[in-house]
Amino acid sequence: MEDSPLILPSSIFYNLILLSSIVIWSFLSAYIAQYVLLDLIFINWIIPASGLILILIPMVFVIVWAEKNKIELLDVEWDFKKREVAYSEYKSMAYEYAKVYSGIIQTVDYLWLSISIAAALITLFVPFLMAFGPILTLQFAPFVFGFSMIMYGVSLSVFLRSFVPAPISSEFPYTPARKLRDAVSLFISTPSLSWTGVRLDIGRYGDYYVMEDLKVIGRIDSLESAACLVAELDQSGQVLRINSELNFEEAPTIAPLESNISPETVQHLVIEIIKIYVSIRGSNELIDEVLAELSIDFIKDTG
Repeated sequence: MEDSPLILPSSIFYNLILLSSIVIWSFLSAYIAQYVLLDLIFINWIIPASGLILILIPMVFVIVWAEKNKIELLDVEWDFKKREVAYSEYKSMAYEYAKVYSGIIQTVDYLWLSISIAAALITLFVPFLMAFGPILTLQFAPFVFGFSMIMYGVSLSVFLRSFVPAPISSEFPYTPARKLRDAVSLFISTPSLSWTGVRLDIGRYGDYYVMEDLKVIGRIDSLESAACLVAELDQSGQVLRINSELNFEEAPTIAPLESNISPETVQHLVIEIIKIYVSIRGSNELIDEVLAELSIDFIKDTG
């Protein structure tokens, strides 16, 4: 087995620094809160409390950034192979990929972002509301503020670990399955496409792998091996254009579909491809069935 191509820093070391910083900051926050809460004036509370919460962001960011910048990738030659998989299979592959390389790839984890925002709001408002209760709750309010600050710091650090890029993040491209959803739905809604899936290049080196050059493809009914449609997407997953791939002799180049992209316009493109195929290669029983389903009256003189 090949040696690991990755050089990773000690996660224990950086986790200890991170957790220690968060805990120390929470104690400082609780100490400040016990005096600020005595006023029971919202504006006098919201400004320092917000400051303590916001200051934690660059503190955690710097530690996570320092850890990630220690990650290195040795020179490796990936053994690439092209694969076509169903969308459901790609969802599983993308989930596993994101889990294996969570400390390397860059992505926005909306779950932990939401948890971080919720923790920040709890930290900001719950201790102040407790101060209006019985004297016992007022006494515990600073401790709640400090404990909530720890929960906020931990959730923030989990989010930033996926959000902050490593120097080698570009070497491990990652496309969440949700970004392919619109293109997949578009092709599934087109009746004359018999199969919709994802084409990608998988490069392997020992137990390590990368997934590159992802495309959503739709194969045309009865012409699965001869023609397909390929959706080109932008960074957000929006469909920019639909390209045609014709894999038979004398196949012409067809202009991509770039405007008014919908199942109807994709269907018209499919019909154009089928007509081109029949005019060059002739028809057969399966193609005739597809033409009949599409209500296309097309006659080719086969000589």
